[in-house]
Amino acid sequence: METYSEVQQQDLQRRQRAMRFEQLRNSRTTLRAAVERLEAQADATSTAALEEMAALVGKVPAAAKTDACGSLGFTIAGGMTARPVLSMVINSTLSFMRRRDEERRQQLEDAKKNLARVEQELMEFEG
Repeated sequence: METYSEVQQQDLQRRQRAMRFEQLRNSRTTLRAAVERLEAQADATSTAALEEMAALVGKVPAAAKTDACGSLGFTIAGGMTARPVLSMVINSTLSFMRRRDEERRQQLEDAKKNLARVEQELMEFEG
């Protein structure tokens, strides 16, 4: 015959195991969604077009000047040499997008590693 304390201890262990199993299943669902989302965002952080534009800046005629324009808090004075203005804007944007893409890649790598760990732990539960 088991004692009440032994029954309570077994019940507690069973509940803890069930809780861990449920946590792992929820983590798996969340991580799968994160991997899917981060993979889908690859186009949003693509730098291909900006890299092409950066390569073309050198082909802008040296005599090309800017016309005065401004909107949304961004103003370009008239008469500026176009190449450095274009280069500054494109390279700044390219730098920002490369950082965003690297962050996305790192998050994707971390999510995939965590997903593999969670799935391995779930297999141990199920097997």
